[in-house]
Amino acid sequence: MKKVISLVSALLATVCLLTACSTAQTSLKYEKDGGGYYNVIGLGNVQGPKVVIPETYNDLPVSGVCYYTMSASTLYYSSDNSLEEKDIKELDARYIDYFGLGCLKGLTGLETLYISSLYAQESGNSPEYRLFYLFETKENGTNGLEARKSLKTLIYSPKKENSSTNVGNKFSGFDNLTTVVIKNYCPVLKEKDFYNLDLNDLYLPKEIEGLENYVLYATTVNDSRSFVIHYEGTQEEWDAIPKEEYWDYTDSKSQANYTIEFSSVYEG
Repeated sequence: MKKVISLVSALLATVCLLTACSTAQTSLKYEKDGGGYYNVIGLGNVQGPKVVIPETYNDLPVSGVCYYTMSASTLYYSSDNSLEEKDIKELDARYIDYFGLGCLKGLTGLETLYISSLYAQESGNSPEYRLFYLFETKENGTNGLEARKSLKTLIYSPKKENSSTNVGNKFSGFDNLTTVVIKNYCPVLKEKDFYNLDLNDLYLPKEIEGLENYVLYATTVNDSRSFVIHYEGTQEEWDAIPKEEYWDYTDSKSQANYTIEFSSVYEG
């Protein structure tokens, strides 16, 4: 009997080790929405440095983060937790469709963000479709400045139904965002989408629908170094993408300093 108990204990220990990351995520704080899905309204006492927001909870989709909720407007740890928001280095929110304005502003140590939506809204107001508004509640706000300065890598996998095709400046406002990865599908990139970013690497999928004028306006202009555009397809597929004449200009007279690598995919 002792041998059997020991074997069961060993198996349970192995299972605990294999599921440690997913188990930790159950401490996220949820609130059921009347629309038949759950909102994440707090970090509970999840353990950093990586937090994964699951696709489902209690057999319902998890579709919102601090969205139209009275319980919370920003992702915070429970007040009795010894950890701090800065301990979260990576947030995987790729299943989330709706964000509350400024809901990520407390994550002051966030370096890597996975998302599929730029839809941010405050109750009673029109939605915004810029990364900026996941960290700020208004254009000139500074509440989320520290969090915006910490973000270095964005992996964006947009869904067609959650994508706005007429909004520019989608990724501007992040001083240290050096790697932007757009995966699977990409709507037409608009004027100043990467405004004032100090890019090292920009990854684009084969499914990109077009490039309008001044997409790279004021991108990596503080020094003479080149950045890399990694394109998933071939040279021929790149040439076939609809492009306006000045799509790669950093101002009205100068082209951006970049190179293109073909058949290049982000590994991460």
